[in-house]
Amino acid sequence: VGERALVSGARDGELLLWDLDSGSFTPFGQVGGVVRHMAVSADLTTVAVGVEDGITWLFDVEEREGRPLNRHADAVRHVGFSPDGAWLVTSSGDGTARVWPGEALSPSRLTGHERRIMDLAFTPDGKRLATASSDYTARLWNLRTGRSQVVAEHTDEVEAVGFSRGRMVTVSRDETLRMDGAVYPGKERIDGLAVSPDGRWAAGAMRGGTLSVWDLDSGELRELEGHKKRIHTVAFSAEGRLASGGKAADLRVWDLEAGTSDKLDDLGAEIGVVAWGPHGELAAATYEGLVWIDGARHKVGEGVVADLAWSATGALAVATEEGDAVVLADGEVRRFSGHTASVTRVDWAGDTLVSVSEDGTLRLWGTGDEAWSQSFSGDGAPLRALDVSPDGERVAAAGDDAVVHLWPTHPARNESEVRAQLRAVTTARVDDHGVLATP
Repeated sequence: VGERALVSGARDGELLLWDLDSGSFTPFGQVGGVVRHMAVSADLTTVAVGVEDGITWLFDVEEREGRPLNRHADAVRHVGFSPDGAWLVTSSGDGTARVWPGEALSPSRLTGHERRIMDLAFTPDGKRLATASSDYTARLWNLRTGRSQVVAEHTDEVEAVGFSRGRMVTVSRDETLRMDGAVYPGKERIDGLAVSPDGRWAAGAMRGGTLSVWDLDSGELRELEGHKKRIHTVAFSAEGRLASGGKAADLRVWDLEAGTSDKLDDLGAEIGVVAWGPHGELAAATYEGLVWIDGARHKVGEGVVADLAWSATGALAVATEEGDAVVLADGEVRRFSGHTASVTRVDWAGDTLVSVSEDGTLRLWGTGDEAWSQSFSGDGAPLRALDVSPDGERVAAAGDDAVVHLWPTHPARNESEVRAQLRAVTTARVDDHGVLATP
């Protein structure tokens, strides 16, 4: 494990971490039987341990915490990771071998909150996930172990979560913003949050129509006037420009240093979401199915547009109340139909469109030359929060049942693809009939 460290396992199930320079060791973990075989993932983050009792354990190297995979009927005799770490193969004295895809190697279901999850966000390094809940808490989850800790406790529902220079920021109906244990008071209920790319500013969407902006370096609160009614949404561009919209239908862009705003347009209906594109494009959407992009108007439905998301190439995804995920790009409108209830959030993993819905499902959509889709089901409860990991490999979704679901964004979609991935696993062999043979 690392260049100058070693993990060993013994007949009593004890695991030790050795420093090869000093010859000293520290406890690493404990399993429930004789250790038969061990393997380390290529990125040195995970140790797989095969045990006499038929269980394979996965240990997080950094946290030194383990969790078991499903049991073989006999001793695990061999474990091995694929070169890219995406697959694990275990073989057993029961005559079987099992292939564990990447989604099985990480927790796929995170539980700990007591009420619905309002928002979630991956940390910038993708190793952890932050969640905001109506149980008055925000949690930070280790995605290799599935364990969490409460990092913020409010006195009312936590509406949103974000990050400022690696620090977790939360806003709540208790009229406060919190970061690193510090409390930044507001003047009224906060419904939305945006943090500037440089981490200096945090903007809150306020019920009373005032735009609240905190200087996270000094703690100073600035209250900016411009909207006449409730603000629903705020968003920063990559250059630090702030846009906002709300009940009065006016779309505004703010100069935070001067404390002034320019009214770009009146969209004729309540604005529910604004989003900046990769090249400075600005989009806004209304509760009556209108999408506005730099002055151009597109009617995508009759109901609420719940979310907008730009791809890196400038395609705009739209979540509609009618149950379609819509993509606007290059003057074309494409509809992706399959959900049976309103789409609540959309995002991108490369050119793969991701959507979640009140029908309790997450769908992946191929938007390139090859049209495809894949659906994942949660526990049946509506899904309302969504984020894609920074590397684009995983997606987190959550909603009314207080459970976070984690799914891969690039699952194998057919038999030949599965067989190709299995052949990359160095500890197993797939014959021409697709049969997995034990080593």
